[in-house]
Amino acid sequence: MIYPKRQQAFILVTTLWMLAILTIAASFFAIWTQRAVDLAQDLQTDLQGEIDAYNTQAQLVYLFSTRRLTMAGLNPNVSQTSLNFSDAFDISAALPVGGEIALDDTVYQGIGTARFSIQDKAGLFSLHQLSIGLSRGAEKKAIKLLGILGVPTELRKTLVARLRDYVDADDFHQINGAEAAQYIQAGRPPPPNRLLLNPMECQAILGWKEQEDLWKDGVWGQISTTATAGFLNLNTAPALVLQSLEGISAETAKRVVDRRKAFGAFTGYLQFQQLIGVEVGGDAFTVGYRVYPSEFFRISTWHQNGQRIRQQHISLTPIQDQAKPWKVDYSADLALFTHQANAKPIKLDAVFINKVHNDDIVEN
Repeated sequence: MIYPKRQQAFILVTTLWMLAILTIAASFFAIWTQRAVDLAQDLQTDLQGEIDAYNTQAQLVYLFSTRRLTMAGLNPNVSQTSLNFSDAFDISAALPVGGEIALDDTVYQGIGTARFSIQDKAGLFSLHQLSIGLSRGAEKKAIKLLGILGVPTELRKTLVARLRDYVDADDFHQINGAEAAQYIQAGRPPPPNRLLLNPMECQAILGWKEQEDLWKDGVWGQISTTATAGFLNLNTAPALVLQSLEGISAETAKRVVDRRKAFGAFTGYLQFQQLIGVEVGGDAFTVGYRVYPSEFFRISTWHQNGQRIRQQHISLTPIQDQAKPWKVDYSADLALFTHQANAKPIKLDAVFINKVHNDDIVEN
């Protein structure tokens, strides 16, 4: 059948439009399909990253239970031949041997795309020492640390007083402090009158949450602790905590951290004092410092493409009868911190990364 020229032109235009629509539809479908494939690949990558992070965390806990701690950290290649916290502890076993995993939040390559860091809580600022009010030295450190983190001078003693009122068992508030009446007046729950459960609970104390610089990138939660870890560990304290000590500046703190990374752990307080050139004493309750790890640790794990970090807070219990040699105090899932996201991980030549353990640990 032969159509008139006008109809032929209409059919041609209609056909071209249909072809154009089909082409656009095919392009959109191709784009949608590619996005779906990319999303599936991203999800698979994230899932594998999460698996790698979980396996890394599990094997680190295992290593804490079976490997030796020294002044320099956790040695993944040397078996624990004696209990780290027994009365018969041999000081020679605490000396650095090389190859240790540092316990100062240094970032390492884990299994697969996983990253991890470990922080000995004896290297962090002790909120319990500050809370109980026995130590004048702890208060001085707190006031200096709050100043370093941007808290105005006139508010620093107020925050310390309110923290102590928050945990004490009486209703008598200290100078510039706050007890139940002030919390009720502010429409806030009254203080629980017990020790803090974790550093982030400080946000519940009147006036603390409003100090935004304390919470940027999780800084306060990462440099303070509620663990009863005893004296400050000079081998695991981060630069900010070192700056809280009397006579130590930001430059001196950086020199201490750089020295630890370059030459290894301090084996005594005298080495530390010779490096910094000043005496960082305290009162009768805080005069001591340590160079050996405590039994309290924070294990942080994440993966290369992740946006979240998982932190597990553990206590070692090697002499506890009929129980695991460690226990989980609490865990937290947080936004990945900038300094850890940007850190270049150190690769370990360690059995838990590269090989199968001879004692029933199978690499995942």
